[in-house]
Amino acid sequence: MFFSYRARRALRHILPVLLVIVILLLLAVIGWLLWIQRFMVYTQQGARLDFSLQMPASSGIAPQQPLKDSVVVEYPDGETLPTQPPDVPEDPDLPEDPVIPPVQSGIQGYYLDAGTVQKDPDGVRQQLEQLPAGTTVMLQLANFWGYRYYSSEFGTQISEVNRQKMDELLIWMADRDLHIVGRMPAFRDYFFVESNSNLALKKANGYTWSDPERGYWMNPANEKVLTRLTQIMRELRNLGFDEVVFDDFYFPESEEIAFSGDRKETIYRAAETLVIACATEDFTVSFVTADYDFRVPEGNCRLYVNAEPAEVQDVLAQIQVADKAKQVVFFCSTYDDRFDGCSVIRPYALLQ
Repeated sequence: MFFSYRARRALRHILPVLLVIVILLLLAVIGWLLWIQRFMVYTQQGARLDFSLQMPASSGIAPQQPLKDSVVVEYPDGETLPTQPPDVPEDPDLPEDPVIPPVQSGIQGYYLDAGTVQKDPDGVRQQLEQLPAGTTVMLQLANFWGYRYYSSEFGTQISEVNRQKMDELLIWMADRDLHIVGRMPAFRDYFFVESNSNLALKKANGYTWSDPERGYWMNPANEKVLTRLTQIMRELRNLGFDEVVFDDFYFPESEEIAFSGDRKETIYRAAETLVIACATEDFTVSFVTADYDFRVPEGNCRLYVNAEPAEVQDVLAQIQVADKAKQVVFFCSTYDDRFDGCSVIRPYALLQ
């Protein structure tokens, strides 16, 4: 086919423009496919789109930056995890082969959610001031999206939450003879997993697995995940907490998850690693579980469970620990006498 000189000259000007347009269209399609993936739901009947799965409002949310004087470790595959400040020894109060003492005593206390602290911190202090010495107070410190309700080097900070209220309450509590417990999700951390997908539980197709609540889970078998949890525990210990309780401490049973190892054994080893790393005579590492066959690590460790009053004795019979009165803690919402002799945590509302 013959093109005139003028036609060839016009094509030389038009083709680069067309090429740029094609590239932009391809980038737009790729971006759209990445965006639409978050609304893709995989079922036994196949894949479908569900636009009701909306993300929470993100106004004011920004990735948390490491605090001044902290350092960031770059791993070969790209993710970064904040570490201890360089001038602080790795863990001066733990020997290389620590002998972890057993749990010292049982607990009686109350659970305080972050919303209550946000609404009425002065009222909270007035109520807590009436508690006898040694009472346990458990504080909600994070949710499964990764939002932190206190000032932290880890997790996502959200402007809608006034972290100063929790920080001030912690300082106030540290000056009183209370047993302070921090409660947070163990492996569910949406925003952290979203930016560190190589640490996530995956599907066979390589996509990040999510639970029915759209929560992303870290892989309990990954050493870097356990390192992150260890760093969080050390931060809480330095803030004056006496105990940390990891919520939802289990491996999801979904068949969509591509994992060839023993899921229960993976969780047991994770628990043991965390207890060895941080439990001391003055700091307890504990777990919330519905697995009454949970192999409890030796040392200063407890199990927190939910049970109805009629189930108490049956649950205690199934759990194998050295001292059930000290190491098994029941979440309960009453003063039912069938919990007598047990360690219990009750809702803060029962104080009011």
